[in-house]
Amino acid sequence: MPPTAKPIKERLEAKCMPEPNTGCWIWLGSANSEGRAQMGSRTAARVSYAAYKGPIPEGLSVLHRCDEPICVNPDHLFLGTHTDNMRDMSRKGRGRWNVPSRPCAYQDKRTRRWRAYYYANGRQTHVGNFPSRDEALAAGAAALAAR
Repeated sequence: MPPTAKPIKERLEAKCMPEPNTGCWIWLGSANSEGRAQMGSRTAARVSYAAYKGPIPEGLSVLHRCDEPICVNPDHLFLGTHTDNMRDMSRKGRGRWNVPSRPCAYQDKRTRRWRAYYYANGRQTHVGNFPSRDEALAAGAAALAAR
């Protein structure tokens, strides 16, 4: 007699670990290129939502209240449209245009000098070039504070 597949909830629970501080169920299985929990061809969040809460209507996404892409706790998941997801992301200060205000630096491979930038209000501002990373970060922080 061929072995039977384990029930989906049992398979989900075998590959996650409860995180006591947040209540997240951290996925220990594979992840896709975006860092999202993956179970077969679907995200583990979609599998979890369907297993614990029911079918997902076509056109809806599974969103995270906790904003942890590897969380599969069905209590942290809810349904929404793509627009809902974008609004949720914006409201929580996430995404490309919601980078927190911060200085940064990277080394130019050609000149070996450090380029200082700061990010604020969705924009990147170049501050200058410096001989060390520490100087570049300090200059970026000072420019950010002075704006």
